[in-house]
Amino acid sequence: GGGGGGGDGGIITDLTEQDLVNLRRTIYLTIMSSAAVDECAHKLMKLKLREGQEVEIATMLIECCAQERTYLRFYGLLAERFCLIDRAYQVCFDELFAKQYTMIHRLETNKLRNVAKLFAHVLHSDALPWGVLEYIVISEEETTSSSRIFIKILFQEVAEYMGLKTLRQRLNDESVAPSFLGLFPRDTPKNTRFAINFWTAIGLGGLTDGLRQHLADAPKRIAAAAAAAPPPRALSPLSSSSSSSSSSSSSSSSLMPLRGMSSSTSSSPISSSEACASSSSSEPPTSRNAFPTDVSTLLFGAPLLALEGFLANTSLSASSLALLPTPLRAAAAPRAPLGALPMACLSA
Repeated sequence: GGGGGGGDGGIITDLTEQDLVNLRRTIYLTIMSSAAVDECAHKLMKLKLREGQEVEIATMLIECCAQERTYLRFYGLLAERFCLIDRAYQVCFDELFAKQYTMIHRLETNKLRNVAKLFAHVLHSDALPWGVLEYIVISEEETTSSSRIFIKILFQEVAEYMGLKTLRQRLNDESVAPSFLGLFPRDTPKNTRFAINFWTAIGLGGLTDGLRQHLADAPKRIAAAAAAAPPPRALSPLSSSSSSSSSSSSSSSSLMPLRGMSSSTSSSPISSSEACASSSSSEPPTSRNAFPTDVSTLLFGAPLLALEGFLANTSLSASSLALLPTPLRAAAAPRAPLGALPMACLSA
């Protein structure tokens, strides 16, 4: 037939992904029809896979394992064999572990148990690096009921294969310790207690010795941190000098009227004519209550003559007179009452 079907070197791309569907069907039939692990692995290795299609074999292994009524060790051995043959399968199972753990709440309990036992097999056989456990964070906020069941079955299965002592040594390995920070959180006491209770509830409390010691030493660390904290900042010299200068200026301003009074007042008591003149002036007389209550400030801040003149015109109580020195006590002695002034002055 005629018609141009593109150039001779054109590449036909199947956008329907029919080839991928056919590959998945072939993988499924090969797995289900094999009687032994070696036979199944041999048939799957003979498939002509393009680069990047290794994930299809890993995905089909997990799906076939999950649909079984009970867990079959056949799938764990098959996954172990592929991980040991090619490192590309380790990368695929690592990504699928993270994907399965993220969507674990969508699985039924039976499927969840089968998937957990499959990954437990590849972990205890060292076919899959233990760094995949970094995706797990045991805390009340980061886990659900489904994820806690998954973690329980996973580690109970690993402990059954390896033994609790060997499992503890593996989890305490310094080379992979950063991957286990989520399994044994130490960020807050709340998360630490939750992890201790979780491991103890699933029968693996022997793994929490480090967490228990960390929680017991928490008060000591808090006290040491408080002792190492820097002391509060002292008042800087600049601010202290400014405060002292402001206080001195305020005291000097309060004493300024007394210094001006020394030129206009004398130490002798006022006469009747002076009292009349001051009362008939336009300015109101100064109130006697204006005398400062702090007598010591008055004594140390004004000249003696000004003090005598001021005290001569001021009536003090007995308690205030007792605070004055002897030379000034005579000048502050009580004067004649107001009724002794001339009647003309009072009428004015």
